[in-house]
Amino acid sequence: MIDNRLEYDINGFQSEKQVKELLRSCFGDDEQSKEYFLRGFKSTMKICSISVTYNKDLVGMAVAWKSVFHPHCTYISIAAKPLYIVDLHKLLEQLQYYCDDMLPLQTSIWETSLKLKNFYESTGFREVRRTYNSLLDLSSVADLSVIVNELQLKHDEYSVVSLSDISCNNELKEEIVMLIKKTYESTHTINPLGVHDLNKWEQLIYNEDTFLEGSYIIVYKSNVLAFSLLHYSDDMNKLEFGWRGTKNGIDENLILLLTAYQIHFAKTRAYKAIEAEIDNTDPYSVAMASFFPFSPSPTLITFQR
Repeated sequence: MIDNRLEYDINGFQSEKQVKELLRSCFGDDEQSKEYFLRGFKSTMKICSISVTYNKDLVGMAVAWKSVFHPHCTYISIAAKPLYIVDLHKLLEQLQYYCDDMLPLQTSIWETSLKLKNFYESTGFREVRRTYNSLLDLSSVADLSVIVNELQLKHDEYSVVSLSDISCNNELKEEIVMLIKKTYESTHTINPLGVHDLNKWEQLIYNEDTFLEGSYIIVYKSNVLAFSLLHYSDDMNKLEFGWRGTKNGIDENLILLLTAYQIHFAKTRAYKAIEAEIDNTDPYSVAMASFFPFSPSPTLITFQR
């Protein structure tokens, strides 16, 4: 039964403080879900928001927004306090009314969010991706020399260099940018990219959080065959694996070799762990996660309708 005392308001004012209090009630310590919702709520490309109040208290909310980087879908997020019978169908219908019918709706939730998972599945959403935020404890990778020897390069003209090493080589830098762009596009066909020039991609790759000394490429006769980025983390004891890929098909050995180089780099600098965001639509991150002893992690499911 839906509580008739609940009031639904389209684009009514809600302060960020009120929204954060709602999200705390809905998601507790789940920072991922709270950040995802707030991304939409604070977005300059927000389409609409629907508030649900009970005696003027905010007990539920839904938001829809667009993205410049991925413009071919509409992102949505729904939050509702568990002790109130908020009509999720009504929230979704009102979001849909204000959104572009030509674009799919997309959202991401934890697999353990059973109420939302069942709701999305019952309303025609289909699972399109699973993402695992896994941690690699560097102490669990004992002897990297064995791994490197097993994956050794096939030819003397192959070389492994860091992005820092080739900082003045504009020709190689441009090739890296083009390869990373092509790889990202090939692993995101479900939610395609917008049109972005190479300058934009270069800014994304050579971001201030990219650890250039620990981001490696494999070069053969002045051609980039593979890449593997590494990033700083907010946690001083931890780093983050970034985008990775190969030029000629999916060459797992090259990916694993570059990952081993990054692990060695992190260990020699006394880092304790490296975190990875592993999408099951990305064969390169899956290859890495299947080989190295990453910890089990909860699953983030992305749905589209």
